[in-house]
Amino acid sequence: MKKTLIIRKETPLLFSISAFILILFISVTSCTNEEISDELLETIKGDSEVRISIPIQNPGFELGEVNWGDPDYYAISSDENSGSKSGKVSNSSGKIEQTVDVSRNTDYVLKAWVKGNGELSVAGQSNDFDTNDFEEITITFNSGNASLVTILGTRNSGDVRFDDFSLNSTLIEGPTAPGQIIPISVSANGNQTGYGPENTVDGEIENTESRWSSNGYTGKYITYDLGTVKTVSSLKIAWFKGDEREAYFKIRVGNSTSSLSTVFDAKTSGSSGTTEGLEIFDFDDVEARFVRISSFGNSKNSWNSIVETEIYGNEDDNSDTTPPGPVSGLSAIPGNGSVALNWNNPGDSDFNNVRITYDGGEVTSFGESVTINDLVNGTSYSFNAVTVDNSGNVSASRVVNATPQGPPPPPGGSAANIIGPGWKLNGFTGSLNIGSNDNGLDYADNASKDESHFFFEKDGFAAFKCYPGNPTSGGSSNSRSELREVINGGDGYWNGNTNTEHSMKWRFKVENLPPSGKLAFGQIHERDDFYDDVIRVQVQGDGGQSSGKVDLRILGYVTEKVEDREGRTIDFDMQLDTEYFFELTMSNGVVTLYNLDNNGNRIEELFQSIDIGNANENYFKAGCYLQSTSSSHESSDVYGQVLIKDLEVSPDN
Repeated sequence: MKKTLIIRKETPLLFSISAFILILFISVTSCTNEEISDELLETIKGDSEVRISIPIQNPGFELGEVNWGDPDYYAISSDENSGSKSGKVSNSSGKIEQTVDVSRNTDYVLKAWVKGNGELSVAGQSNDFDTNDFEEITITFNSGNASLVTILGTRNSGDVRFDDFSLNSTLIEGPTAPGQIIPISVSANGNQTGYGPENTVDGEIENTESRWSSNGYTGKYITYDLGTVKTVSSLKIAWFKGDEREAYFKIRVGNSTSSLSTVFDAKTSGSSGTTEGLEIFDFDDVEARFVRISSFGNSKNSWNSIVETEIYGNEDDNSDTTPPGPVSGLSAIPGNGSVALNWNNPGDSDFNNVRITYDGGEVTSFGESVTINDLVNGTSYSFNAVTVDNSGNVSASRVVNATPQGPPPPPGGSAANIIGPGWKLNGFTGSLNIGSNDNGLDYADNASKDESHFFFEKDGFAAFKCYPGNPTSGGSSNSRSELREVINGGDGYWNGNTNTEHSMKWRFKVENLPPSGKLAFGQIHERDDFYDDVIRVQVQGDGGQSSGKVDLRILGYVTEKVEDREGRTIDFDMQLDTEYFFELTMSNGVVTLYNLDNNGNRIEELFQSIDIGNANENYFKAGCYLQSTSSSHESSDVYGQVLIKDLEVSPDN
């Protein structure tokens, strides 16, 4: 067997130039590396990176509660890394999860932007995080024998947000040099966190932080899948700290990972220990699909670290020049900042992949669909798809155009249309001037429903905003921006002592608390001052709080008079900036509060009163009703805010 070691110190400028071009250039010009012109370098170097994108549905949660598991386990938040939404997990049983298709025995990189204290996991790998602001985290994993993997996000404490997921397999576009063989995937039997096997094929030889590292003397290995059987004759390997220590290793090849043969044995002799550049390890030509570097530590410690690997073979062994058939049925579905492409692959036996180019990037897929993210809404994109076979032949192209668009506006595009008819708004007139007498406003019992600082559309909800110090009605010392149920065309009432169940359902988020930390977001009010607020459904937390856990409280006549106590705290995991769906009912003098599932079905009784007596002139209210804030004039950063949608009463009055 032929076994030689050729050492070449690669200069920073020439790390991606093939051996053939480099030798030819030096023989013709007889100049030093420093004398090579920038123009010539741009001509003869050409490594580039292709990320094979794996479709993740609704990666930025812009479509709401879809594709990420049971909506009862998570919520949609307006605190986002990009776009307008993120996914939020707020309790110990909460989670987001999505199962995606992957190729077997392939290395992948999962990335996501996260905020809070939680954990992201996939395929047995996990990454704990604890951050006060959005940060990108990465998990490198190998799919092993699995064709499906599940992405799972959970919380350790507090509110945790997830946004902008991506899943990629990273390869180099090529070949970039005569005889170079580009693997279709790379995997390893372990790696140090952040130093995955995909780093060895990214072309970044000078960036030693982009490497594979794994600790152990007992044959830690990295495996390259060439896709099909190729003629392999040498490897170029750049070792981490290769000029300080010898790396002990074997090169093994074969047509399956279970039947590999050693073609280069340096387990005892090691690498040169004299260069950080690429070293060439040459051996007899061999037919193989898989190339594995088994590592046994180095001359100083037990670490195995490879910065870059290039595989070479017989460039003349490929006589196939017939291009594969093109894709068929290419279609594009625009989304919010994304376009989903679908097609049918050709029936060629040597078909390998589909490459899609567009203004701004390129992706490669081995399947029949891909979602391209990070696009600009309103911009028209042209997607050019070609197929590539095992010999590198390229088909005729197919083109499809699409324009990504943001999510549709809510019906009518305003808070009034989100709420619909049947409600009047208690709000304000005048110009808001925080800190002045009554904040420069006048109270309006039937305020305009035009978009304003106290009633406006946000993320498909109607937002109710109220500052401490705002004026209020004559019968209260607390200011409010809230709705009053319209009955029989005006300020009518219904009787809560009959067999008829009167119900209000509303989907809501409490986003901000005033200085007192208290606000009511749903009520049954009685005309008679004896009952006044039959029930107030409130939250209670810290002044100015905008995230985290708060108490769900029941106050009003049902607790303060009937139970002779200030109020009752409900055993319920209530979080700010989290979407909930509640129902408030009254019949036969009994008031009940329910928690609903996403479809509006009752899943939990949160509170029920006894028969409270003759409360027969009632109406529902919903919005932002501040509590204990009668004389407070605070900065514009401290206010109460509640978001509401899907508001309905029954019977419809």
